[in-house]
Amino acid sequence: FFRKFNASAELEYIAPTAGYSCAYGLRLNFIHDFFLENLGLGLSIGVGEPDDEFECEMSCSITAMARLQYRATQWKLGDILYPFAYVDAGIATYMGDFLIFSPNVGLCLEINEKHSVDVVVGYTKQDDNGALRLAVGYDF
Repeated sequence: FFRKFNASAELEYIAPTAGYSCAYGLRLNFIHDFFLENLGLGLSIGVGEPDDEFECEMSCSITAMARLQYRATQWKLGDILYPFAYVDAGIATYMGDFLIFSPNVGLCLEINEKHSVDVVVGYTKQDDNGALRLAVGYDF
Protein backbone atom coordinates (compact mmCIF):
# COMPACT_ATOMS: atom_id res chain seq x y z
CA PHE A 1 0.00 0.00 0.00
CA PHE A 2 2.68 2.53 0.95
CA ARG A 3 5.10 3.11 -1.93
CA LYS A 4 6.90 6.10 -0.45
CA PHE A 5 8.36 6.47 3.02
CA ASN A 6 9.53 9.95 4.00
CA ALA A 7 11.57 10.68 7.08
CA SER A 8 12.37 14.25 8.01
CA ALA A 9 14.00 16.11 10.85
CA GLU A 10 12.31 19.43 11.41
CA LEU A 11 12.84 22.60 13.35
CA GLU A 12 9.66 24.48 14.22
CA TYR A 13 9.51 27.99 15.67
CA ILE A 14 6.39 29.11 17.53
CA ALA A 15 5.97 32.90 17.58
CA PRO A 16 6.82 34.40 21.00
CA THR A 17 3.90 36.81 20.68
CA ALA A 18 1.64 33.78 20.75
CA GLY A 19 3.04 32.78 24.15
CA TYR A 20 4.77 29.65 22.85
CA SER A 21 8.39 28.65 22.50
CA CYS A 22 10.45 26.73 19.94
CA ALA A 23 9.93 23.01 19.38
CA TYR A 24 12.42 20.60 17.81
CA GLY A 25 11.35 17.25 16.45
CA LEU A 26 11.51 14.28 14.11
CA ARG A 27 8.58 13.51 11.83
CA LEU A 28 7.87 10.30 9.90
CA ASN A 29 5.63 10.55 6.84
CA PHE A 30 3.88 7.71 5.05
CA ILE A 31 2.62 8.87 1.65
CA HIS A 32 0.70 6.85 -0.94
CA ASP A 33 0.43 8.09 -4.54
CA PHE A 34 -3.11 7.97 -5.83
CA PHE A 35 -5.17 8.71 -8.97
CA LEU A 36 -3.42 11.91 -10.14
CA GLU A 37 0.26 11.91 -11.06
CA ASN A 38 2.54 13.40 -8.37
CA LEU A 39 -0.34 13.72 -5.86
CA GLY A 40 -0.06 11.81 -2.59
CA LEU A 41 -2.15 11.31 0.53
CA GLY A 42 -0.86 9.92 3.78
CA LEU A 43 -0.06 10.15 7.46
CA SER A 44 2.51 12.30 9.24
CA ILE A 45 3.56 11.36 12.79
CA GLY A 46 5.99 13.48 14.79
CA VAL A 47 7.73 13.51 18.14
CA GLY A 48 9.44 16.63 19.42
CA GLU A 49 10.70 18.54 22.38
CA PRO A 50 9.38 22.00 23.31
CA ASP A 51 11.90 24.57 24.56
CA ASP A 52 11.69 25.24 28.33
CA GLU A 53 11.39 29.01 27.92
CA PHE A 54 7.67 28.77 28.70
CA GLU A 55 5.89 26.34 31.01
CA CYS A 56 4.64 23.34 29.01
CA GLU A 57 2.12 20.77 30.16
CA MET A 58 4.20 17.93 28.62
CA SER A 59 7.94 17.34 28.25
CA CYS A 60 7.56 16.13 24.65
CA SER A 61 5.16 16.85 21.83
CA ILE A 62 3.40 14.25 19.71
CA THR A 63 1.62 15.15 16.49
CA ALA A 64 -0.53 13.02 14.19
CA MET A 65 -1.65 14.61 10.94
CA ALA A 66 -3.11 13.76 7.56
CA ARG A 67 -0.98 14.97 4.66
CA LEU A 68 -1.94 15.95 1.10
CA GLN A 69 1.19 16.42 -1.01
CA TYR A 70 1.92 17.50 -4.59
CA ARG A 71 5.37 17.12 -6.19
CA ALA A 72 5.79 19.17 -9.39
CA THR A 73 8.27 16.81 -11.06
CA GLN A 74 7.27 18.14 -14.49
CA TRP A 75 9.09 21.40 -13.58
CA LYS A 76 12.50 19.84 -12.91
CA LEU A 77 15.56 22.06 -13.12
CA GLY A 78 18.62 20.18 -14.36
CA ASP A 79 16.70 16.90 -14.00
CA ILE A 80 17.30 16.88 -10.22
CA LEU A 81 15.58 19.88 -8.56
CA TYR A 82 11.82 20.49 -8.43
CA PRO A 83 9.26 22.30 -6.22
CA PHE A 84 6.60 20.64 -4.08
CA ALA A 85 3.85 21.63 -1.68
CA TYR A 86 1.90 19.87 1.03
CA VAL A 87 -0.72 20.55 3.66
CA ASP A 88 -0.84 18.83 7.06
CA ALA A 89 -3.91 18.86 9.29
CA GLY A 90 -4.19 17.08 12.62
CA ILE A 91 -3.64 17.25 16.37
CA ALA A 92 -0.68 18.03 18.65
CA THR A 93 -0.33 17.10 22.33
CA TYR A 94 2.10 19.64 23.77
CA MET A 95 0.91 22.70 25.69
CA GLY A 96 -2.52 21.04 25.72
CA ASP A 97 -4.21 19.23 22.85
CA PHE A 98 -4.95 21.47 19.90
CA LEU A 99 -5.61 21.27 16.19
CA ILE A 100 -2.86 22.14 13.70
CA PHE A 101 -3.14 23.25 10.09
CA SER A 102 0.16 23.61 8.23
CA PRO A 103 0.65 24.54 4.55
CA ASN A 104 4.26 24.06 3.34
CA VAL A 105 6.33 24.59 0.20
CA GLY A 106 9.80 23.36 -0.61
CA LEU A 107 12.46 22.23 -3.03
CA CYS A 108 13.40 18.61 -3.62
CA LEU A 109 16.91 17.62 -4.68
CA GLU A 110 16.70 14.17 -6.26
CA ILE A 111 19.70 11.95 -5.51
CA ASN A 112 18.36 9.02 -7.54
CA GLU A 113 14.94 7.58 -8.44
CA LYS A 114 14.09 6.62 -4.83
CA HIS A 115 16.15 9.02 -2.70
CA SER A 116 15.97 12.80 -2.32
CA VAL A 117 16.66 15.64 0.10
CA ASP A 118 13.92 18.21 0.81
CA VAL A 119 14.13 21.76 2.20
CA VAL A 120 10.77 23.06 3.47
CA VAL A 121 9.33 26.40 4.61
CA GLY A 122 5.82 26.51 5.99
CA TYR A 123 3.32 28.08 8.32
CA THR A 124 1.77 26.23 11.25
CA LYS A 125 -1.63 27.47 12.41
CA GLN A 126 -2.65 26.37 15.88
CA ASP A 127 -5.83 27.68 17.45
CA ASP A 128 -5.62 31.49 16.89
CA ASN A 129 -1.81 31.58 16.68
CA GLY A 130 0.69 30.82 13.94
CA ALA A 131 4.36 30.04 13.53
CA LEU A 132 7.05 29.74 10.89
CA ARG A 133 8.02 26.12 10.17
CA LEU A 134 11.43 25.08 8.77
CA ALA A 135 12.28 21.46 7.92
CA VAL A 136 14.92 19.39 6.19
CA GLY A 137 13.90 15.92 5.04
CA TYR A 138 15.30 12.82 3.43
CA ASP A 139 13.03 10.66 1.25
CA PHE A 140 13.77 6.99 0.82
